[in-house]
Amino acid sequence: MKNKVAYVNEILKFSEKSAAEVLIPVNFLPYITDINSQTKILQCLEEKKSRYILLFDKEKKELQGYIDILKIMHNLTQIANHITKPHFILESRPLFDIINDIKANSLELIFTIDEYGSVSGVISKEDIFEEFIGEFLRKEEDEVYYIKKINEKQYIVKGYIDIDYLNKILNINIKKKKFNTIAGFLINQTGRIMQEGEKYKHKNIVFEILTAKPNKIEKIKITGERIKKCAE
Repeated sequence: MKNKVAYVNEILKFSEKSAAEVLIPVNFLPYITDINSQTKILQCLEEKKSRYILLFDKEKKELQGYIDILKIMHNLTQIANHITKPHFILESRPLFDIINDIKANSLELIFTIDEYGSVSGVISKEDIFEEFIGEFLRKEEDEVYYIKKINEKQYIVKGYIDIDYLNKILNINIKKKKFNTIAGFLINQTGRIMQEGEKYKHKNIVFEILTAKPNKIEKIKITGERIKKCAE
């Protein structure tokens, strides 16, 4: 009975979340303004920042669509045939509603609009799925298993670990601002999605990216002198 109540609580937490809490800022994704510019497209392919390339107008004011790299990487002459029109929602839209949009329209990406009508971010169906699963993994009784102790000064954590929980367990004292997770903190600090091998130092603590995908940070090693002992 206790587990059932816990699961219901996690579902309720998820239902209260909005698009603004899981979106990736749109300026983190590569973009082009001319589908005939193969040089720019090849540059996006080589950088491997994202599976998707955004298509804007020449003034970069209007998002016209996006391109799935997997569909064009072997034939750059057929790009026009693989442009998907963007699906827009408000940042305040509940995640449960977005799931219905994805199912009804077979969407891969959804773009968010802020209160001024500007494109603010992008959400993939994988992002929502992982956020939903993450609510169960982030329960306090389970979360400690996603913090692996290496020694007294080093720990490995998953990117979705909640900042408040991490502060309590490792005593790293990161102030929560426009982010909820340790991955969100690193993205906020660096202005981009760090990749494997990259490091970021905050005060006396070093964060090293162990695994990452173009659109998210997955696993991080935290090293510091004053990290307190993790609960066993």
